[in-house]
Amino acid sequence: MMFATSTHKQHWLLSSEELASRREKTNAKACALYKTFKLPHFSSYVSSADEQLAAHYYAQTLFPAIQNCVRPALNNDVTLLASTYFLRYSTVSSLMEHFPELIAIVCFLTAVKVAELRLPINTLCAGALKLPNTRYLNKFSVDELVQRVRLLEPDLHQKLKFHFVVHLPLRPLKGLWLALHNAESTPVPPELLEAACQLSRTSMVLTHPPSQIALAAVLKVQGVEAVLPLLKDSTAQSEALLARLQSVLEQANAWTVTADAGEAVADKLAGCINPYLDVTTEEYKQLQRQKAKRKQAKTA
Repeated sequence: MMFATSTHKQHWLLSSEELASRREKTNAKACALYKTFKLPHFSSYVSSADEQLAAHYYAQTLFPAIQNCVRPALNNDVTLLASTYFLRYSTVSSLMEHFPELIAIVCFLTAVKVAELRLPINTLCAGALKLPNTRYLNKFSVDELVQRVRLLEPDLHQKLKFHFVVHLPLRPLKGLWLALHNAESTPVPPELLEAACQLSRTSMVLTHPPSQIALAAVLKVQGVEAVLPLLKDSTAQSEALLARLQSVLEQANAWTVTADAGEAVADKLAGCINPYLDVTTEEYKQLQRQKAKRKQAKTA
């Protein structure tokens, strides 16, 4: 599928203003919903800025960690596909609804299916449970986690509007590398691949096309001299594109989360997860009992 006609471009390529507005509306909707539950700790709920920080922190740390824990090892394409689903999800559904660790596994499961890999859900969940210092996953056995992931999978797919096509920057990056070296046998250097992955673990995948992310990775690793031969436009257009790529790197640096800032916002977020949506809480069980009573009363 061509990028120009894909759901990626039509529905998930946003301006910075659109992205901020979408996150603010999502956060405000979650806070308004929580008021109806009359939860006692409403004053501590996270802001849309906190949710963006948390989304970047988990995309940059949790997804590579899960990739390294699962055997057989997952490749960069699947991991970036999963983290892109997570970043998309974070713009339309508040991270206060479910623990991000759980959502991440659902995103990985979806990415594995889209990539048509033979990785059983039990193997994926068993690998995820090897993660150290998890805030939520250690509550479950493998079978319990599998059940929870399966319950959330349809909700995630609906939130993503069943748009599973993602154009990753790794493919255009390989094309750019071939154009630079005119040799199909020359592999893309690991540091260049890692730069593209780092840029893709931020909201860059929501605001910039994959070709620009790939060019920005080349600029970051190899500098202006390596990028100039790839720019075939006029001098003025090339200068404008170079300036745009520099802004991409600056924004990506701003979206890179330090360990201390990430842990702080993750702790804050963990205290704001809606207990009525968490199957391990008494509030959830109480809500289910109330639903069962209402259903029984209607059928009586």
